[in-house]
Amino acid sequence: MPYKILHHILHIFSWPQRHLKPFKVLLFSACLLPLLSLSIAYFQQTLGSNPFSSFMQHTGLWSLNFLLMTLAITPLRRWLCKLSRHIHSIYGKRLADWNYLIRCRRMLGLWTFFYASLHFLAYLYFEMDFIWQEVLFDIKARPAIDIALINLLILLLLSVTSINHIRRKMGKYWRRLHRLIYLSFLLSLLHMLMVVKATQGYFYLYALIGSILLLERVLVHFGILHHQKGDTGMENDRS
Repeated sequence: MPYKILHHILHIFSWPQRHLKPFKVLLFSACLLPLLSLSIAYFQQTLGSNPFSSFMQHTGLWSLNFLLMTLAITPLRRWLCKLSRHIHSIYGKRLADWNYLIRCRRMLGLWTFFYASLHFLAYLYFEMDFIWQEVLFDIKARPAIDIALINLLILLLLSVTSINHIRRKMGKYWRRLHRLIYLSFLLSLLHMLMVVKATQGYFYLYALIGSILLLERVLVHFGILHHQKGDTGMENDRS
């Protein structure tokens, strides 16, 4: 009986694999919700006593949220595949693949860059008023801004090279370049640490989740955690 229940649960969660386009529309709409919520709160003046700072903080956090979701795709797919194989799923290969997770990863990565850009634009507008001399002075005076700018350039590079044509041209170098996402995560954590001075509990939560996701990759790379041969989490990414 528990196996039958699990079969039905897995079948429900395999719905996006069978209906990828509607799922992508739903996912896109869900990714837009934080911006919509922040915009409504900003115009209704419900962002607190310092709405500018609150807007910047929330856009920065959502950029990190999407970055973590992007990093979570490959480990999640690996373990869901293992689960499918272990219960000898009667729903066949399409369920066991969970390939829709990989095919939606690029969208999450692009939303990471979008919210990071919004975060940086909010800084330029609310704090610097687009006075470029003050921006340059602030970059020299505050290392946290340097780190944020480097991270934004990395995310820009990853976003531009996610275009299918560019990806095909790059070949094997594309995968090597996109390992910069790990550096982006570390820079995001360092930026948060320098800005909030580690006084916010969510810093430790983000650090813990990110460390688990990176550790899983290290263990798989050295063969301590076994996965299906050739399953790098990158294959069949046709989105």
